[in-house]
Amino acid sequence: MNDGTSGLRFGAMAVIVALIFVVPLVWNASTASTMHENADELATQWVQDIFPPEEARSARTSCQATDSDNNGYISCTLNITRNGEEQLIPIECHAYVLLNYGDTCRPLVPLTMGVRR
Repeated sequence: MNDGTSGLRFGAMAVIVALIFVVPLVWNASTASTMHENADELATQWVQDIFPPEEARSARTSCQATDSDNNGYISCTLNITRNGEEQLIPIECHAYVLLNYGDTCRPLVPLTMGVRR
């Protein structure tokens, strides 16, 4: 006997699927400027945490607007003077404000010479 509850169950499942999968995708797609701002703030903080103060003060960061490869990170470039030499260091910083987990930023090349751990 069909009492009409199967339709309700299907509707409830559709809502749950939408909440789990669709809403985060729409949210992240609609927050590109927020992702850029988040990555830029994280890059600035990361530089201050990793490099000696005299190097961190002169550092400048520039981050892309979106997560182009969908890995949860935005590509940034760090422009810093180290040992009297200007260097460009590619880094990636976490893009999503709501799902900010793990490392804040990470270098795309090994860092050497006077980096604090």
